[in-house]
Amino acid sequence: MKNILAISASSREGNSNSALTVLKESALSKGYRFNDFKIKDKRITPCDGCLKCDETGSCVFADDMLELSNQLENADLIVFVTPIYFNAVPGIAKSFIDRLNPFYTSRSLEGKCVGVITFGQTEPEDMEYVVEYLKRMFSGIGVSFWRSACITAKDPNDFIENPDSILKVRRFFD
Repeated sequence: MKNILAISASSREGNSNSALTVLKESALSKGYRFNDFKIKDKRITPCDGCLKCDETGSCVFADDMLELSNQLENADLIVFVTPIYFNAVPGIAKSFIDRLNPFYTSRSLEGKCVGVITFGQTEPEDMEYVVEYLKRMFSGIGVSFWRSACITAKDPNDFIENPDSILKVRRFFD
């Protein structure tokens, strides 16, 4: 049985968080275990670059990242769902990403896979640079890229009101 962890990097209730609901329904219908979290709801202290994690294997900050790290280690597949703000991941996503540095040293996520779903105002092919950034970042901590879906959506309800977009996310695990 696959253990799936879906992460929403949106700072608002909108397309990315609606996609979590569709992902969950799809995963459960296939018999997978499904956990998710919204970065915006977690207390994650920004990395200060001290690199103590390189020496100790863990971060000096005691916050929600410890729980999230355990969830990452227990997942077989990670799905990173993110809006694109100003041609990049949102600030809260970058703070989360920076706190993944302990995995660079520990390599405890090796063998896991990641899928990426992006939402942006541009055409899907214009969002690929964000997918490429995330692919390289996850590769650096030993996580293999699996697949992506780039979806055009501007307003908070664009995804949930577009049957083609919903179908694309629903079929993400096919």
